[in-house]
Amino acid sequence: AWALYLLTICRALVGNPDAALSAAHEAIEVADAIANPTAQALAYFALGHLLRRSEPERALGLFDDAARLAADVQNFWVYGTALMGAAATR
Repeated sequence: AWALYLLTICRALVGNPDAALSAAHEAIEVADAIANPTAQALAYFALGHLLRRSEPERALGLFDDAARLAADVQNFWVYGTALMGAAATR
């Protein structure tokens, strides 16, 4: 899940949004299958990051879900990252 999160962000940064979106969806599938809150939070953040301009309302929901999941397991780095993503989107 971590590798797919990184792959999503890197593909987005180099201007390959279609490949980034594919990796983000795969990250969510993997994270949800293993039911690991940190993996889920990272995957939801990655998809939110991709959608923040094209679908801001959906992105905000993903950032909120990421923050909630991260907070539940006291992963404050991911929690803060999700909050910052939401703030930047707003």
